[in-house]
Amino acid sequence: MPQIAISTRIMSNTQFPAPSVWLLARYTPRMSTDFTPLALDHLGLFVPNGDAARQALADLGFTITPASAQTMTDPDTGQTLPAGTANFCVMFQQGYLEVLFATADDTEAGRTVAAEAAQRAGLHLLSFATSDARAFDTAKRHAGLPMRPISAFARAVEHDDSPITAAFTLARPAKGHFPEGRVQTMTHHTPEALWQPRWMHHANGAHSLDALLIAAPDPQTTAASLAAYTGSTAELRPAATDLNSNSPIWCVPLARGWIEVLPQGIARALMAPIPLPPMPHFCGLRIGAATSHRHPSPAALGLGVILFSARS
Repeated sequence: MPQIAISTRIMSNTQFPAPSVWLLARYTPRMSTDFTPLALDHLGLFVPNGDAARQALADLGFTITPASAQTMTDPDTGQTLPAGTANFCVMFQQGYLEVLFATADDTEAGRTVAAEAAQRAGLHLLSFATSDARAFDTAKRHAGLPMRPISAFARAVEHDDSPITAAFTLARPAKGHFPEGRVQTMTHHTPEALWQPRWMHHANGAHSLDALLIAAPDPQTTAASLAAYTGSTAELRPAATDLNSNSPIWCVPLARGWIEVLPQGIARALMAPIPLPPMPHFCGLRIGAATSHRHPSPAALGLGVILFSARS
């Protein structure tokens, strides 16, 4: 089992990695050979109605990519097969949001997205970035972490008026290893397909995906588990002012972005007036923007809260 590093020193809001560190590489961060720490790549929302979710994001002032059907490669035959899901994205200069919805019920991915969106629409997926997902997968297996088979996904994306294939390799822990939600680590093989300038300007001033918020009954344990997986250190830091708490919270700083793990009281107040679902779960996200404000997630996007944080 990997050692879990926990620091109990209190960090100030300015002691997280500076933007220059978050930008080790914008799309495919270069990591040391032990892959520490990982970077926050994107967050995924599972929704029952893609059209309604798209309109909700547009109403919030986001620019949205065209929808595209996803495919996957059969590991045995190499054949390209429909994944049974489709997505569209909100692209930032750093990171992005992915909205997933089912298009068929005859694939594992399609059934999974449909079932989880029906049970609780909203944030379900936390995706980290690394320069070599296959090597990361091998390293985790050697460390004793149960992993699912490596996966290769692709989808067609519009690029300069002609389609281009966005290709990814995913390393994923065994189902249930992280009870908070789905976790994966990926390598982008064609980052230029996603990070196109025409999609990165937003009327609301958003420019970066900064953090994931998690509600957990035992924040220290959750933070320690994610720190061990990412090669980071779980640390206490003062709660941001928009959390309205004088108590420090457990955080996991990453090569780009960070994770905040909230206790029940803070999470319940943040989600109000929406009742807090059973913990643990992903409950919100931080987006770097021109101004700071809080916005409850629209019903079409599912449960959660969007915190816009002023950061140049």
